[in-house]
Amino acid sequence: MQALSQSYAFWIGLFLALGILYFSPILIGAIRRVEKLWVLAGLNFIPLLWPAALIGAFMLPRRLPVRLLSHHRAGPALPERQPFLVNTERDPEWKWDI
Repeated sequence: MQALSQSYAFWIGLFLALGILYFSPILIGAIRRVEKLWVLAGLNFIPLLWPAALIGAFMLPRRLPVRLLSHHRAGPALPERQPFLVNTERDPEWKWDI
């Protein structure tokens, strides 16, 4: 046991594992893409509030993905359109449907 405590590799591994454990709320929040990640970071840097940061990493709502909507249509998300070029009934010429 004493040989283990004299090993540099043991101490480097221990501090590395503790560092990953300490910053795990921020890592979990970043992977889950939560809203207000800065709140988790603030809680994480106050050692007594680290458990709250860990709980918050799992309970904060995720950020919604950005949906690109066409500028001439309003409302809910548009269904995916199949053809990029469409043939309109009014005009037999091919028109760009952007």
